[in-house]
Amino acid sequence: MTRSMTRTGLILTTLFTTVVHLIVLNYLALTGDDPHIDPLFTLNGLGYAALLFLAVRPPAFLNVYRSLTNWLLMLYAGATIVAFFLFDGPGQSTAMLGWVTKFDEVLLMYFAWKNTKQEA
Repeated sequence: MTRSMTRTGLILTTLFTTVVHLIVLNYLALTGDDPHIDPLFTLNGLGYAALLFLAVRPPAFLNVYRSLTNWLLMLYAGATIVAFFLFDGPGQSTAMLGWVTKFDEVLLMYFAWKNTKQEA
């Protein structure tokens, strides 16, 4: 897999997860029985967006630590997967969306790992 393909995969999987957490899940929460914006989904989506920005366009002083961003993305995705199971995600009405997003996050972790290896 070329470096360009790895980078594109990393960007697309992170964008998908960001959109699901920031927009889709909040839309579902707003249209449910108890309309609200879910702060955990919002913060999770913002975290993914910030890490994606750091992975794609890091500030000059962080160029030395480019692989750190990849490791942070892997850790963040792993923590999100664990949280999905801890907060009874599989039993909720949005379970299929949750499983699709978890699969995407596993792919994100793979692309981040691959990107780390290619940058070394």
